[in-house]
Amino acid sequence: MKLLTKIRNLCEIASHPEAIRLKLKEPALDLATFRLCLRLRNQGINPSVIFDVGANAGQFAIAATTIWPSARILSYEPQRKVFGLLETKAKD
Repeated sequence: MKLLTKIRNLCEIASHPEAIRLKLKEPALDLATFRLCLRLRNQGINPSVIFDVGANAGQFAIAATTIWPSARILSYEPQRKVFGLLETKAKD
C-alpha cells in the first residue's frame, strides 16, 4: 500500500512542472501543502504577502514560494532549534 501511495504521489508531482522543480530542490516536499497552495492559486488567490506562523522548517513557505514566486513570505517559528532549520532553508 505504501508503494502505491508513493507512486501516486510521484505521478502527481510529475504532472506539475513547479512540483518537479520543488521536489528536486526539497526532497521532503509536503505534497498536501503543495496541493493546498495550488488549489488556492486555481481559485484566483494571488497574495502579495503571506504570513507563515508556526513555520517549522519552512515546508509551507517552500510550497508557497513555488506557487506565488512574487509574494513576500514572512515565516515565524518560536522554537529555536527548529528555527535554525528554517533559517538555513531561507538562505538557499
